[in-house]
Amino acid sequence: MNILIVEDEPKSARLLVELIKIVKPDCKVVAVCAGIEDTVAFIKDENTPIDVYFMDIHVSDGMSFEIFNRVKIEQPVVFCTAYDEYAINAFKVDAIDYILKPFQQHDIERVFVKIIKIQNSSSRIQFEEIEKTNRMLTNFKSYTNTFLVDFRGKKYPIQSHDITVFCIEEGVVYVYTNENKKYSISKTIDTIETLLDPDLFFRINRQIIINRWGVQAIKYLDNRKIFIKPTIEIKEEIIVSRLRVPAFNKWLNT
Repeated sequence: MNILIVEDEPKSARLLVELIKIVKPDCKVVAVCAGIEDTVAFIKDENTPIDVYFMDIHVSDGMSFEIFNRVKIEQPVVFCTAYDEYAINAFKVDAIDYILKPFQQHDIERVFVKIIKIQNSSSRIQFEEIEKTNRMLTNFKSYTNTFLVDFRGKKYPIQSHDITVFCIEEGVVYVYTNENKKYSISKTIDTIETLLDPDLFFRINRQIIINRWGVQAIKYLDNRKIFIKPTIEIKEEIIVSRLRVPAFNKWLNT
C-alpha cells in the first residue's frame, strides 16, 4: 500500500510516518509534500500509484482542500489536523476519517481498519454507503486538544494530554500540568468538561476534573467516597463525590 503524506510540519510528518510503520509495516510512505503546489505536481508527474492520502488541512501555501480543485483524487483520504472546525468540509470531499493532533497509535489503527474494510468491499455500493454516512455527520463530535492558559499577562497553549487536573480554587479555574506547573484559565469548569474527551478525563466533583493518567492511587473511604492521590501535588484534596463513585469506577476500569 503506497501512502502520500501532505504535511508542512516536519515533527508531525515524522510522527505520522513512525505510527504508520508501527501499525502497518508493509505500507510504504512514498513521499511527504509540504504544500498544495508540490502535492499537485507530485500527483500529476509521479508514476507511482497512491493508495491512501494523509493530509494536514493548514499546509505551507494554503488549505489542502484546494488540492481537490486542481487534481482528481479517488483514493481514500485521511485528514490530520490540530483543528476540529473543518470536519464537515473534510467529509464533503469524501474523506474516510479525520484525526486530530497530537496523533495517537489508536487513531492510526482505526484509520487502517476503515481502509481495509473499504478495500475488501465486494461492491462500489458499500463504499458509497460509507461516504454517505460520513457526509451525514453534521453533528460530528471532536474534543479540544489545546487550551490557552494565562501566565503573566499572556496566553500560552497547552496540550490536553499534558494536563493532569483542572481545579477551581477560590473561584478561579486553574490548570495543573504533568510537570506540576499551575496556570489560570479563562473558562468555566462546566465549559471545560464539554471540551474534553470523556475517555481521558473525569469530573470527580463540582471543583475538579482529572486526567486518567493523573490518578496515582485511590482509597475507598468509610463514607462511600473515594480519595484520589494524584501524580502531582495540588492544593485541593481530591475526593470523588459519593454520587459519582459508580461512574468513576466504571471510567477507571475501561
